[in-house]
Amino acid sequence: MSTRLSDLGLKRSTYLISCSLPNGDIRLMSTLWKSVVDLDSRHYSMLLNQPFEPTDEDMHDLAELERIRILVRKDIDEFSLARTTIESWKRPPILSVTYCLT
Repeated sequence: MSTRLSDLGLKRSTYLISCSLPNGDIRLMSTLWKSVVDLDSRHYSMLLNQPFEPTDEDMHDLAELERIRILVRKDIDEFSLARTTIESWKRPPILSVTYCLT
């Protein structure tokens, strides 16, 4: 049965930049989470919400992309999540955090 990312409750992160690699793969970099991943055309088409026939390996790959925040749950406010995460790192007076979003 054909499915899409949106059917799984997932979407691409809003904070991604991409570039094509010489071998045809796509490099995705998260400006918010500092994640970097190279995807082949099949996996990249999944991220574009195109239909695919999910395998167990695909589901594992999608879970990993969610773990590194290339993918996020559709209902998550990424910026609020990032802000909460960054705030939890603060341990005054040892560490001060400055937000510098691109």
